[in-house]
Amino acid sequence: FNVHNYRSIAFIITIKYFVYFDSTARFLDVFDQVGYQYGGVFIGQFWEMIPRALVPEKPIVYGHYIIHETLSPGMLEKGRAVGTLLWTKYYLDFGVFGVFGAAALSGVIAKTVYYYFLTHQYNPFAFMIMVQVSVITIFNYANLFMVFILLIIFSWWLRVWGAYNRKRIVAC
Repeated sequence: FNVHNYRSIAFIITIKYFVYFDSTARFLDVFDQVGYQYGGVFIGQFWEMIPRALVPEKPIVYGHYIIHETLSPGMLEKGRAVGTLLWTKYYLDFGVFGVFGAAALSGVIAKTVYYYFLTHQYNPFAFMIMVQVSVITIFNYANLFMVFILLIIFSWWLRVWGAYNRKRIVAC
């Protein structure tokens, strides 16, 4: 494949999606072995913040890594994991309700950020956050805890920058 060719890149992305689709389907086939975690996957994400050097007894399998260990036992210890679709970790916690709940929460956050942008159109930080959350969805690749922390930091920064900007405009 020629990497500079758009068709080749689109083909690779499509194949990657179907690999994720296949591994997700395989996980759903063996879901009865694991069962619902009832929030254990979300709580398990906090282990990601703790370095293994500080806590040597940190488990290898925690949070959404249960999916990887179920599909390929022992591979996490070797540093390898299979890819799954993003909604599988929400399904692992609360089933179909977890998937729809996460989608609804994601929609509410995107709508709120977009509304903030519409009411502050001349604020460049409002635009950047709107692009990050609503358009690019780069936060899909961060865990949920980090998304909330980053949103709190961005909100605080917008408040500080907006207060400074309002004072400067009034002074003119």
